[in-house]
Amino acid sequence: MILNVIFKRAEFEARKSPGGAVDCELGSRWTRAYASVPHGYATLDALCGGRLVFGVGLGYREVEYAAFGVDPSEKVRRFVANLDIIRRLWSGESVNADLPWCQLREAKLTMLPIQRPGPAIWMAAHSDAAFRRAARMADA
Repeated sequence: MILNVIFKRAEFEARKSPGGAVDCELGSRWTRAYASVPHGYATLDALCGGRLVFGVGLGYREVEYAAFGVDPSEKVRRFVANLDIIRRLWSGESVNADLPWCQLREAKLTMLPIQRPGPAIWMAAHSDAAFRRAARMADA
């Protein structure tokens, strides 16, 4: 459901600005890593002609973490691990992950993003630690 809404918004943005970047964001809802998230965004990158900007943010509302059954003390660990998985899948790598929230065995995307090695990642940051994390892991 989340990806359907994001796809509709991206379709609207792509039509509204045919020459510019298409920005899609995934906040704290993505604290669970599923191969469908990077696959969906790779598909979206193809649909918008390689103009996707993948916006990520850790989130801050406890109610969002509770809704997904995520312990807030684990959010940074999940965020970092999930973003690593997404980047590796976008690069075409076969990925194994044995995490409490995600098990992948030789997972590989059948559809890679047009942008290589993947769409630009823009990361929200609101603390010193978050700014350092963004400098290490994001493109902007």
